[in-house]
Amino acid sequence: MIEYNNIWKNVQSSQAVIQFIIKNIFMKCIIVFGMFGLFFLATAFSNQEMIARTAQEDVIHQDTTFDVAGAVAVIKEGIKGREKEPASEVFQNIKLMGNVPAGRLLAIMEYAYNGSLGVTCVHCHNPNDWSSDEKAEKNIAREMSTMVRTINQDLLGNIQNLKGQPAVVNCTTCHRGEITPKLDMRQ
Repeated sequence: MIEYNNIWKNVQSSQAVIQFIIKNIFMKCIIVFGMFGLFFLATAFSNQEMIARTAQEDVIHQDTTFDVAGAVAVIKEGIKGREKEPASEVFQNIKLMGNVPAGRLLAIMEYAYNGSLGVTCVHCHNPNDWSSDEKAEKNIAREMSTMVRTINQDLLGNIQNLKGQPAVVNCTTCHRGEITPKLDMRQ
């Protein structure tokens, strides 16, 4: 009988160990995996939210209600008689194209930037303070213009055996009328 009691005690203690494992370790694993699941679920939703917010921001930046022609007309009236002066002498906070005539700079902004990116002036500018750098897009445009200048002046000229007219890139080369540059020919 004594041997059976010892065996029974071992069986009971084994059952206790199994119950302990199930109650404690298994439940903790479920909790931990559940937390990871919630984390990944939350991340997935936040990524979807970020994508939706970015798409919404693109729509905001593509504000088609802004009267570009009206704004340009007001600016042209304000610089009347100074259209041929360097833009840096007519406008404030001109960091690129300062030597371009002021009237030509307006045309570049109105047709080249707006058309190439499919945006209006308010994508980069605060229409209540045109010289403001508050919008990141304005500085991005400056940096990308510097990139284009480097490609055109320093890189394309070094391509041997490139014949015909000098090769040139501009905003439209990549953007094709969209804020986000095209990365796929099917788009």
